[in-house]
Amino acid sequence: MKFSGKRTALAFGLIALAVIVPGAAWYLVGSRELERQITDQSQTAQEEAYESAVRLARQLTDRFAVVLAAEARRPFYHYQTYFQDPQGGSKALSPLASAPTDPLIDFYFEAAGETGTITVPSRDRVNAAALALLQGQFDPTLTTTLSTWRGECRQSTQAVASVENFIGPLKWRTVYLANKPALIALREVCTPQGAVFQGFLVSNKWVDYFFKSAGAVARLRPGRAEGEYQAAVALGGEPWRVLVHPSANGDPVERQAHNLRRAFLTIYIGGVAIAAVAGLGVVWLVWHSDRIARQRVQFAASAAHELRTPLAGLRIYSDMLAEGLGDPGKAKDYAQRIATEADRLGRVVANLLSFSRVERGALKTQLTVGDLAGTLRECLARQRLTIETAGATLDIQIAASLPPVRFDRDTVAEIIENLLDNAEKHTRQSADRTIHVTLAASAGAVELTVADRGPGVPPEVRRRLFEAFARGRSSEAPAGLGLGLVLVKTLAEAQGAQVAYADNEGGGAKFVVSFPA
Repeated sequence: MKFSGKRTALAFGLIALAVIVPGAAWYLVGSRELERQITDQSQTAQEEAYESAVRLARQLTDRFAVVLAAEARRPFYHYQTYFQDPQGGSKALSPLASAPTDPLIDFYFEAAGETGTITVPSRDRVNAAALALLQGQFDPTLTTTLSTWRGECRQSTQAVASVENFIGPLKWRTVYLANKPALIALREVCTPQGAVFQGFLVSNKWVDYFFKSAGAVARLRPGRAEGEYQAAVALGGEPWRVLVHPSANGDPVERQAHNLRRAFLTIYIGGVAIAAVAGLGVVWLVWHSDRIARQRVQFAASAAHELRTPLAGLRIYSDMLAEGLGDPGKAKDYAQRIATEADRLGRVVANLLSFSRVERGALKTQLTVGDLAGTLRECLARQRLTIETAGATLDIQIAASLPPVRFDRDTVAEIIENLLDNAEKHTRQSADRTIHVTLAASAGAVELTVADRGPGVPPEVRRRLFEAFARGRSSEAPAGLGLGLVLVKTLAEAQGAQVAYADNEGGGAKFVVSFPA
């Protein structure tokens, strides 16, 4: 859109100022408020994360303590698939041969103190597969770091007979399974057969479920609690901690901050875009108003010229006849010129009245099925003398057999007059001033074609060809109101017809009006 006129430029400047200044202020204030909101939310989430870590660590400490106390009372011989109670009794299946009853425990195991060979009381192959990960990673040096109930296991065969079975306390220890940290409870047991280690592995699935049911994004990891969102789990001398990721409304703080920024930018960009579109709409209205004002001035000047020219001719020739001036033998010619100028004046007035009706929406047509060829012949007969007096000639070709079409006689006559007048004006500088008028059937329609050998329509004018006041800017362009073609299009469409322009073969312009048959 090219802006022209002081009003349009001023409106554009004011609208731009009205959009940019409030938009910048909105962004600055909104950004500060957004960052303050994100900071407050982050601080709140951090505080809640620490409180959640402390709470979860306390609950895990209590839960682990309960399990450890219960398992500490378990007889050492339960770790064998089949056992015989030392107090007597028949051989029985170990209660650990089935899956653990406590979901916190993944599986039980027993490891030889000297070789580290692991066995399980459970017959569950899944647990056996899990033990395969533990195989080779169990640290035999724990025999030198774990204290036993009696402090040592007597390995002497001579002393074994007099030694009771000694069971050390269960203690938490950290091991790595497939390079991932795991928590086990371990105790040393001394029997006449030698020292063994017994214990169980804490289920990571249970820990994950515990955190999920608590509604926290947390992890249980080895090490001391040294961060802001961490809390220690009391496991004796084994350092483990709970890590909680800060979250707001169930989302991580970072994601929540990203969502808040995205929401703000969406609203901001949408608001600025709406304001910009509204502002451009106002500028367009001002530009359109200026354009209409310029067109009205141009129209008034063109109308005055179009009316003055035939009036001047009427006055000159009428005075000559009235005063007996000029060649008396050309009186008939003078009278004919008066009639021609009167016709020209009538066309100008008719176009003005028709355009006025179109603008008011008062255009009315009475469609009837009739002989379009006959109507065309009548119109051409009335226009022939005017066209030939102007120095042009008509070449008429009307098909012998045409299908009936619906049309309005008066509007068809006005369409033909405007197309002929347009062709006559634009061929005044051409060597061939023949205007070709054709009426023929074509693919379910009857086409009225008016073609000339004039300069044709410049490419820059074609897209505005059927707009009001659209005229070529060339200094050689004939004078006119710029209403003829827009009336042709409007009058044709009022009858259900279509108008199209095409370059004429060999040069010139060609207008085709298609009436549906």
